[in-house]
Amino acid sequence: MTLHKPIPRIPVPQATAGCTAFAAFSVSVIVGTAAGNPVDVILSRALIAMLCGFAAGFVVGIVCDWLVGQEVARLEAAVEEDARLIETNRSGRDVPEAVEVLDEEALGVIEERGPRRSRGPDSEDSARPEEKSAA
Repeated sequence: MTLHKPIPRIPVPQATAGCTAFAAFSVSVIVGTAAGNPVDVILSRALIAMLCGFAAGFVVGIVCDWLVGQEVARLEAAVEEDARLIETNRSGRDVPEAVEVLDEEALGVIEERGPRRSRGPDSEDSARPEEKSAA
């Protein structure tokens, strides 16, 4: 059984790197402007922050992509194993060994099906212990 694997449009490491680079650049520009720094200092520091943010985001993206890939592989293996077990049981060739089939009639545990007794207020089991001892 083959499972359909969707192809991502943008790989996770590049997307994560781009987002962190943009965030680092934006924060650096806002902080530099609030501090009253000159434009050339703000932009140079913002570009350095963008490069560092891109590198850090790319590493984080690679780790996240690897973790997701491992989990998907584990889930696919479990689904394929379940499908294989269902197919072998459906064909009747392989029965699990840990299951013991009991004959309920031979054990005497089959009860006759009939109307159940209702447990109303006049039933013996529903009487209070004080009423039982007084009677």
